[in-house]
Amino acid sequence: LNLIVYGQSGQGKTVGIRLKTDQLQEYADDSEMGLTVVHIRCKGMDGSYHVLTHLVKRLREKRFGPGEELPSGHQRKTLLNMVIENLEKVGGTVIVVLDEIDAIGDDDYILYELPRSNPDGVRLSLIGITNDLQFRENLDSDVRSSLGEDEVRFEPYDADQLRNILARRAAGALRDTYFENSIEDYQHLRSEILSDDTIPLAAA
Repeated sequence: LNLIVYGQSGQGKTVGIRLKTDQLQEYADDSEMGLTVVHIRCKGMDGSYHVLTHLVKRLREKRFGPGEELPSGHQRKTLLNMVIENLEKVGGTVIVVLDEIDAIGDDDYILYELPRSNPDGVRLSLIGITNDLQFRENLDSDVRSSLGEDEVRFEPYDADQLRNILARRAAGALRDTYFENSIEDYQHLRSEILSDDTIPLAAA
């Protein structure tokens, strides 16, 4: 499925998607299923052209190993055809993750064309990650239709969640700091290192 992942900066979107695609890759390898995951960080790319060049490079690296050059001097349509050709050479299921997808601005050519490309012998999934909660609504209706309706929102942590997260980090990082009765929340954290107000203050 195509998917848009939303959330404010620092909510763990990129880490979450990497964790899940890594787990999926491990499962696919163990099951002898053909799966390829390609991550593209779009920050600094001002349009579909640059995303396409990096996607061609990454797909070639999946085929031939690291060290492939970025293609240059090609038209957008030619680059799209190069992407499709490399997808067909890779084959199987391919997940393309476009992190910070909002960096492409109004140039949504790749978001319209790639999901509709239907490369032979390939099940293609596009995952876009963005801090812009209005990103999908700002796209043309044709592009929204191309991407589909599936989305995941990473909501901001509340104070209790932040305290529990920091408590787990503290227990893992500091000596003489542990959870009582193996219950991993702030209320059960015991420490000879931290004063009682350290974690609540950091969470606040």
